[in-house]
Amino acid sequence: MNNFWHKLRHDSLAMLSLSIIVGVILLGIFAPWISPNDPLQPHLSEKFASWGSDFPLGSDHLGRCLLSRLLYGIRTTLFLALMTMAITVTLGTILGLIAGYFRKVEESMMRICDVMLSFPSELMILAVVGMLGAGIKHVIIASVIAKVAWYTRMVYSFVLVHRQKNYLLFSQVAGVSSWTILRKHLFPFILDDIAMLATLDTGWVILSISALSFLGLGVQAPTPEWGMMLSEAKNVLSIYPMQMIPSGFAILIVVAAFNFLGDSIRDALDPKHCLIPKSVV
Repeated sequence: MNNFWHKLRHDSLAMLSLSIIVGVILLGIFAPWISPNDPLQPHLSEKFASWGSDFPLGSDHLGRCLLSRLLYGIRTTLFLALMTMAITVTLGTILGLIAGYFRKVEESMMRICDVMLSFPSELMILAVVGMLGAGIKHVIIASVIAKVAWYTRMVYSFVLVHRQKNYLLFSQVAGVSSWTILRKHLFPFILDDIAMLATLDTGWVILSISALSFLGLGVQAPTPEWGMMLSEAKNVLSIYPMQMIPSGFAILIVVAAFNFLGDSIRDALDPKHCLIPKSVV
């Protein structure tokens, strides 16, 4: 663990990505205090306003402040993505631990996962949202359903690596309860791998929420959300293309930060990965 944090601290790309993610989260938390305008208040006389002191990133087709909507959109896009990942990872971890440790349910749970994994994630999300209807709650439910089987399968594979280790066999012989073994012995050993997978997948969830909102199936107007802001911007693309830049750039930066951080965590956890001294290069 100390070696992991040592590698991560000395990875400049990982630290930059982590700084961007933490900074964006803080901007979302303090959005009500730092936003220059009300994100929902239209000013028709100020529509398509250029960048200035009143509208630092300009205004949209209804005269709403783009910077304010961008900051409040963090709460919708990023925070909902993090909540979706938390639910998915929690369910997948619990089911994966049960499937990997208790052999009586192993076969049945894995066959259910195989059936769910046979459908593309995007197709399953669209199918679930189509049945439940548009709305962010239904998008979250659909995203969890689409990914929980994959996390169950991955955690199950992690458990298989440790299932026959001596420390687990000794705990079983010593009479330690199965739930204690899962909670205190197995889970800590696979936590790093789960964190790496969750970091890599957060970018996918952000794109999924934004894409569905862009298509009109997720967050509904006038709620500030980056995908919804892109959808509104495409309608006036020929008139005011600058309206698309803030939300599009925000999605690009945040998703890239999560992907780069996930790659760095994966490299730091890889025992075969070693840093090449600069003098050798």
